[in-house]
Amino acid sequence: MQSRFNDNHRNQLLQVFSPLFSDLGNPEDCPKLAHYTSIRTLESILRTNEIWFSNPLFMNDFEELRFGLQEGVGLFSENEQIRIACGSEERFNKLFSIFRYLADMKEHDLDIYVFCLSEHDTANNDGLLSMWRGYGENGSGVALVIDANQFGNIQASPLFISRVQYFPSEVRKQQLKDKLVQFASLLGTLELADNLLWLAADIVFSRIKLFALTTKHHGFHEEKEWRFIYLKERDINIKLWPAFGYETGKRGIEPKLKLKLKPIDGVTSDAFSLDKMLYQVILGPGNTNHAMSTVQRMFELLGQQELKHKVTVSGIPYRAT
Repeated sequence: MQSRFNDNHRNQLLQVFSPLFSDLGNPEDCPKLAHYTSIRTLESILRTNEIWFSNPLFMNDFEELRFGLQEGVGLFSENEQIRIACGSEERFNKLFSIFRYLADMKEHDLDIYVFCLSEHDTANNDGLLSMWRGYGENGSGVALVIDANQFGNIQASPLFISRVQYFPSEVRKQQLKDKLVQFASLLGTLELADNLLWLAADIVFSRIKLFALTTKHHGFHEEKEWRFIYLKERDINIKLWPAFGYETGKRGIEPKLKLKLKPIDGVTSDAFSLDKMLYQVILGPGNTNHAMSTVQRMFELLGQQELKHKVTVSGIPYRAT
């Protein structure tokens, strides 16, 4: 008789397929990371004690999540090693139909969220001109430099941090192929009951989704991006569901995750707070001469006077036209 699914089955399968995830996980030591944004957003962070995560389907590299999902479906369907590992065409078709269902459902998932940052050299007090132009209000914004090591390394957290890697599309496609071959090799060691095939499909789909979230087209390599990533399926205790929200702006309405900068049991460390994480505030090169003192006043008036000494101004001789 086929066994019913329970948490033990999932944990056992996750252990079997853990090599698929060997290149992920919270690094032991992160560099300083900068979030380029507007001064208005800085004001909002100070007022609300929140940072807002975005859904990748609404971000500037519109292909990144879709690339992984669409390529993953195509490559899965034509992978002979997976077909052989299933033992029969019927079982392969069943496994693929589950995988395809997950991909169709997740392609429009509103509750995958990322918070984007750029690797920051602490010897550089000016920031990166390309980032000022692209994300820092064309030089009139601000870069919030944080110490990501204060986030902590909580294995069961629905939040984790990862470096983004940059490759040409053909290289990303080959890497997906390699992951599927690895999956087939691990699957071939098992004799899964048919009612557990969906767990295997869910695990390999999760890995492909993470691949899509942590790789980008090489044309974006100057960003040196790192990401905080939230995955709803890892939030089994629904700790962050109350943080699901939205924003209305120039691009219409978008889903957001509005994360409080405070320790959250099982999610963030005791040091997850603005005063402990904020390393430096760099005002963009397009700001006026009085911007620094005015932003320091904003810190004082919004109850964060102890942080105002961290404010500096980029010395890049750039003025937006």
